Amino acid sequence: MSQQRLAEKVGVTRQTIIAIEKSKYSPSLEVAFKIANVFKMPLEQVFKYTGSGAENFNAMGIIQITTERLVLKKLQPQDRQWLVSQIGDWQVAKWLSHLPYPYTENDAENFLQIVGQQPLNLSIFNNNTLIGGVGLTSEDQCDYELGYWLGKEHWGRGYAAEAAQGLIQYATGQLGLNKIKASYIRGNSQSVKVLSKLGFKPIGESQIYCRPRREIVSRVDLILE
Repeated sequence: MSQQRLAEKVGVTRQTIIAIEKSKYSPSLEVAFKIANVFKMPLEQVFKYTGSGAENFNAMGIIQITTERLVLKKLQPQDRQWLVSQIGDWQVAKWLSHLPYPYTENDAENFLQIVGQQPLNLSIFNNNTLIGGVGLTSEDQCDYELGYWLGKEHWGRGYAAEAAQGLIQYATGQLGLNKIKASYIRGNSQSVKVLSKLGFKPIGESQIYCRPRREIVSRVDLILE
């Protein structure tokens, strides 16, 4: 694809594309996202390709979403102990299929590195205190999946729906996402309420291995269009 054609698709000048290709310019998230969509490549690869590594991207602080009661932003090293204490609670962990359990500080350190490479994987803060996480992740840049968790003491206050709605509005409004997937493990009545409130519709069921439970569980798959 020519530089001019790419510039037209992405909505920037040809000079910007040239600067990006020569690693002399770190694109905004919106520009990087559009490039990723054009080439069907993960967003973090765009930043590596353009010379803007995960550390620089985090330092840029591009995404910070403020809702009525919450702030969605990147997890920081000083939040590690809060993360372990809340996500490591069995009542939270048993609904998170990929989570290591028991959850340790080493797991939290690994998680910090992972979210550093996933621009849309954010943490939920209330009054500057970590209370959960929410993210949109994709393996192929085509289908994004919503995931979230909330510390048990913060359940029942509408925080999960508020955080997810804030991120979805950003992703659809600023980045042009028009289809988002989600799923929940059978029996998770709280997620049923959250996803229904957000407008997700069931499209089927599947099975997945749940690491905390060490067994195969049934999950309901949903989509928001």
